Amino acid sequence: MGDQCNWVSPIRHHFPSFPAVACPRISHNVDLDWEERPEGSDIYDPVFMILLFALVLAEAKTAPGWVELFRTNIVGLVIRALSAKDESLRELAGSQIAVLWKCLEHADKLEKPHVFYILSLLRDALHPSPGHSSERLPSYTTLLLMWYI
Repeated sequence: MGDQCNWVSPIRHHFPSFPAVACPRISHNVDLDWEERPEGSDIYDPVFMILLFALVLAEAKTAPGWVELFRTNIVGLVIRALSAKDESLRELAGSQIAVLWKCLEHADKLEKPHVFYILSLLRDALHPSPGHSSERLPSYTTLLLMWYI
């Protein structure tokens, strides 16, 4: 698992500008979306990173695997995505946080109570309601929760 998680090690530098700089629209017109995205070696595509997180999340079964996953700071990026202007990106992030919660219920992780506390604070801030789109959380709130996790 250690080799699989090295793809996200410098991701923390991306957090301060994430909602404003990298908010690609999710649509079926791939050419249009590609042209609108900012370029640079320090800019990540948040949709790609969140989908990659979903793949790696399925493989994190051991305590060292969970530690490696949290060291990549990808969980922070998923939390920060809840401040994105794009509604589809917020929904994607919210679903991945729900999957993270379910996976952690059976995980062998020493810090599990602390992670559940942060995720429950996040859940309380979201106020989910069936049939409505997820509301955008303030950037400052997600930034604080990201640093605590």
